[in-house]
Amino acid sequence: MNTLKKRVYSLLLLFSLPFLHSCSTSYVYNNLDWLVHWYVDDYVELTSGQKKDFDKRFSQLQQWHKESELQDYQQWLEGIREQLSQPQLSRKDILVSVRSHRQKVMMFRDRLIARAEPHLLHLLEQLSEQQRQELTNNISKQMLKRYESRLVMSRKEWEQDKMARMKKRLKPWVGSLNRNQKKALKSWAGNLHNLEQQNREFRLNWLARLTELRAVPLPQRHEKLKELLANPDRLRKPDHLQRLMENRELTDAAIAEVIALRSNQQNKVALAEIKQWLQRIKSGRS
Repeated sequence: MNTLKKRVYSLLLLFSLPFLHSCSTSYVYNNLDWLVHWYVDDYVELTSGQKKDFDKRFSQLQQWHKESELQDYQQWLEGIREQLSQPQLSRKDILVSVRSHRQKVMMFRDRLIARAEPHLLHLLEQLSEQQRQELTNNISKQMLKRYESRLVMSRKEWEQDKMARMKKRLKPWVGSLNRNQKKALKSWAGNLHNLEQQNREFRLNWLARLTELRAVPLPQRHEKLKELLANPDRLRKPDHLQRLMENRELTDAAIAEVIALRSNQQNKVALAEIKQWLQRIKSGRS
């Protein structure tokens, strides 16, 4: 749910709480209406009427999310807490759990996209031609900017960048990594396929398909947008999909190895982080 983070089509995904690292998440969650406007304004300037309609739809979606989704997030995190409390889990069991949790996250994302899709379609329909052009131009600039630095990296620099970003993702959950955990991440980065160029081409293709929807009649436009949001991988070439799947398997294995090599102190850090998230989620549900 995180590679499209700042696109207007997935701005509503911001309230997927397990992926927002903030010491004041309940505040963020309850004030997302104006925070989302701040992100939208990075891409397109809405009229006062469009903002009013957006606020109404966003409030409806946020209310659904509080009532229908946060309880599942809570149960999911409680399940992870229970697993981490079992010190004798084998490496095989940990890997199975990591894969299961990744699938769970994807399910959360898909449910949210499905619920948000009619609202996103409505928002796009309200934009003028000038606003649509502004939107697509800004999204394109952001995507190109994202890949500029990575595409010119050497293989060694790219692996170091992957390791640094993974360490940053893991730090709230385990703290500083030990020597063996760093060694596992180094091996992981060394085995990954560098898909930066293919990912860039895929995202630009996705944006081009979105832009083409302007000329499609409304009933067909609805179905095509739904497909773009729910099944973007169909735009990837077979070899890209295959290498992407292999990278996901390698990442699952690396995370499982880091968990297997965790110290008692790191386990306490993870349990404390989960405790805080559970408190935030309960606050968000109130």
